[in-house]
Amino acid sequence: PRARMRVATRGLDMALVALRLSGRPGPACPNFASPKPTRVTPGRRFLEDSSSRRLTPRQSFSSDQPSAFPDPDSVAVTHLLTAYDLDTRTSVVQVTPLKLRGPGSESSLGAKLWREIRLAREVRVGGEAAICNSNELFARAPKSWGIGVVLRVGEAGIVTETVRKACAGFDLTTLSPKRLNRETAASDDELELFSKLAGEALYKHCVTISETNHAYDVSRTARGVVFVDKNNTGGARTGAGEVTNTVGNQASKNTEGNHESHLKFEVEVDARGGAGTPATLRVATSATSEVSVSVRQWLDRLGGTSSEMKRSMTNLPVVALGGPRLEGFLVLCRDGGSIPDPGEIGAPRPELNGASLLQYHRERYPARVSLLADADPTAEAVWLVPKGGEGKRHGTFGGPMAYPAELLGLKNVMSNYSYTSNTSSSTSTFSAGANTNVSKTSVVTAADTQRGVTSLRVYLGQPFVETLGLRLSDRMTRLPEPVVVSSGPCGRLVGSGSVASGPAIAPAADKQSASFPKPKLLLVRGNSSEVELKAKLIAGVSSAHEQWSVRAEATQSTTDDINNATTREFPADEQQLQSLFRRAQKEGFDLVIVECNGNDYLESLARQAAQTTRAPHPRRGVFSEDESARELSLELGALRGGQASSFPGFASSGLVNLLLDDPTPLGSAAFVGVTGISGLAYRNGQHPEQCVVGVVDSDARVRFDGTRERRAARRGEAAGGDEISGLHERTEEIDAPTDEDSVEHETAFPDTGTDYASASLAAGCVAVEKAVAVLAGGGGKPLTRLVVHHEGRSHPAFTRGVLETARSKYPQITKIDVLDVEREPGSVTGRVLRWDKHGGTRKPDKGLTWRVSPTQSVAVTTGDTNGAGQSDGYLTRPLFLNRRHGSTDPLGLAKEIVALAETRVHGFGGAHAMPVTLRGGGVLTRIVIV
Repeated sequence: PRARMRVATRGLDMALVALRLSGRPGPACPNFASPKPTRVTPGRRFLEDSSSRRLTPRQSFSSDQPSAFPDPDSVAVTHLLTAYDLDTRTSVVQVTPLKLRGPGSESSLGAKLWREIRLAREVRVGGEAAICNSNELFARAPKSWGIGVVLRVGEAGIVTETVRKACAGFDLTTLSPKRLNRETAASDDELELFSKLAGEALYKHCVTISETNHAYDVSRTARGVVFVDKNNTGGARTGAGEVTNTVGNQASKNTEGNHESHLKFEVEVDARGGAGTPATLRVATSATSEVSVSVRQWLDRLGGTSSEMKRSMTNLPVVALGGPRLEGFLVLCRDGGSIPDPGEIGAPRPELNGASLLQYHRERYPARVSLLADADPTAEAVWLVPKGGEGKRHGTFGGPMAYPAELLGLKNVMSNYSYTSNTSSSTSTFSAGANTNVSKTSVVTAADTQRGVTSLRVYLGQPFVETLGLRLSDRMTRLPEPVVVSSGPCGRLVGSGSVASGPAIAPAADKQSASFPKPKLLLVRGNSSEVELKAKLIAGVSSAHEQWSVRAEATQSTTDDINNATTREFPADEQQLQSLFRRAQKEGFDLVIVECNGNDYLESLARQAAQTTRAPHPRRGVFSEDESARELSLELGALRGGQASSFPGFASSGLVNLLLDDPTPLGSAAFVGVTGISGLAYRNGQHPEQCVVGVVDSDARVRFDGTRERRAARRGEAAGGDEISGLHERTEEIDAPTDEDSVEHETAFPDTGTDYASASLAAGCVAVEKAVAVLAGGGGKPLTRLVVHHEGRSHPAFTRGVLETARSKYPQITKIDVLDVEREPGSVTGRVLRWDKHGGTRKPDKGLTWRVSPTQSVAVTTGDTNGAGQSDGYLTRPLFLNRRHGSTDPLGLAKEIVALAETRVHGFGGAHAMPVTLRGGGVLTRIVIV
């Protein structure tokens, strides 16, 4: 009976799909008008809840109604964005260009000038107020203003004089002043420059306030300011799942881990869009752990002079203390000279103009004076690898930097542990965050966010009036009426595939998948033998395939993949497990299956090893009562061209389109995702095709998976070399950054160098070429619409590369949209709050979209759970979408993003925010725990 029901359900779904695609009217549905104010009732979930593993069938997908059906018990709902508008209509800022003249190229002289300004603008003289409290603001000029030019707002003061003295032997030239008007800005570069200057003005204002009001720790970023509330906590989980405090109470210490959890606010000014689009100050909230024990104290406590101890602490996550909010990874072990000596903290350093690390930090950050009070000048520094600095040369801008160990704190420090395997025993004396994903998660609720952001707004006052003449709104931004992209029985768009009913696209057998590289699997067995583990996995996959009516040939091919998998025993200690994961990534393994059999301790070790090695978050594969492994089966099927879910016809062409109001040209549509351009620039433009994450067709079918292609290419590089059998060897090789969001803001766009612009141009060209090549030869409709998704803020050269390639080579593509898909931490997207008089402030429903300007929109693509499987009170992070080119309404583009975010290739759900076009990048060897 169950099999017949599944067949009938699938047949009904396919009939609805065919009916919708034919354009004929379907079953009558009530067409309710949406009253104003908007009345919203809680929507239904898209997919089964991965945390509880409920096998609910996928519902149909709707997007044509501005709100859900009205309910007699519904109430008026208001949605707010944690942002405040800036009035720039009358603001004209006078900037003074500065240029350094002397021996050297213009670019090298410009880099020297900017470095000296960065060193001088934070210095505090004789304990008095900071130099940056003068009226001088600085920002690097866009390339169109000249190479090596730095702009100053305000009259020359002590910072300019300090720079002039530091550049003795060079001529610091002041050029003719220029006027910068945001409303009449001639280019995107000037709008970005306006945003930078506003961020500097905000930081200057807040540093002045902090001299008398100590409510927040204030730190500068490249685009804005970070505030850490010294008093209020974020309700962080700091013990064994116990919530210690909520917002409004005094912070309390977790004595075991020596952490205090506080609310953190990231503030960014966005002046893009020009006239007609208001400039905004957006605020994002999160909880941060303030560490009260430094790396130096840990080294002293644990006798950290041995090579074994340094190796155990290498790659642990750390945070800078007492100054700018800088996070990254610790490096202590030099591995026989592969990592340079960081030197003594009291020794003069040429990159600091002869100052030592002690002098540099004491002169700039008052809170660090006490932290360095007992520092030994002859002590060795440590290396801090900032996020995005992996692979860069030590000591270079944006790369690993020497730091006093007194100014770094370990994040998520847990107690000691020991572990004994079933064949050998080994004891480790140190562990950092072994249970990070279980007991160290922090949740900031919607109510916390509203109270915290409101308090911060009162603290800020009017931060831009004095320097830029801008006034900041007192009220949080009210969003317009939302458009729902959610599930419902009367939806126009029907999804296909789920954990319950089976994949939307079945995996292919060997003879059908010639175009796909054969999967490469690694099995890490716990207390089972190799034969027992493989038999268990094969039984689970075969059972799931039988229930889904997958062809026997495909089942046999998947079974062969498991039988041919490399098998290793669960390592005796965490270091070997980390080495195993690194080797798997280096050698291009598609999937690592780790057997834990419900052992929470082994699972915590696996999760910590994945976090330390920057591997994807491990997923837990559950075997049901009938011993079927549905999610694991979908995961393995994806390696053979299968796809867990899709939305047939979601971007169909012609007069009828299921998501867009405006007609689309006859033909087919393609969506292509691009990321990692900063990594391309770092590679000097080599292999631009590696920036393409995926290509998706108008049925939400993934036609190209760049991550899988990169893994296959890596196997060829590893062939003939050392393979994974050498697990005793330690591998510390780290890829160059391939994720735009992982790069520190000041090393990523916007920058004035030509490398990033050239890389952006090349990435735009290759995106078009790849989309056309993937969809060519399919015998279908010609490609007439192309949508390019760029992760993060794109350089103007990227759009130019897309347009030049499409127009010159492929004139049949008549409609082109280029969309920046921004998420945190690369951009501050803010938070969306839902308020009504009965429920108060809560998180918004999943699937809501808003148009916030003629070219910008916001989409909520998550909402059920966060990355740790928690749902209660978790406030999701929306996507901020900025159309850089095209005529498609930004609201329609947002609805397409929601549909693509719900599309699953692999079997596991979760809190995926990004569309499937951008879900990937790098090599990404996935990890499943069974």
